[in-house]
Amino acid sequence: MEISNKIIYILKRIKGNIDVSNINEETDLILDLDLDSIDILEFISIIESEFNVNFENIDMVEIFSSFGKLCNYIMQQSVAVLS
Repeated sequence: MEISNKIIYILKRIKGNIDVSNINEETDLILDLDLDSIDILEFISIIESEFNVNFENIDMVEIFSSFGKLCNYIMQQSVAVLS
């Protein structure tokens, strides 16, 4: 499953009422999707587990400021693990 599709699937699991048709590269994962603090913690935990990535020592606000940035971060981390 493509990274973006998997992230959307995770978002739907956490917050079932999300209109995924409005999610694009620029979508702010926190503000535009109205995720509360519990949703965010659950989302981060699932993302770390599903993609085997770690969000320590990075600017989380920057990474989660857009759907595209999160997808790119995960892709970069995946490539780093394979190298």
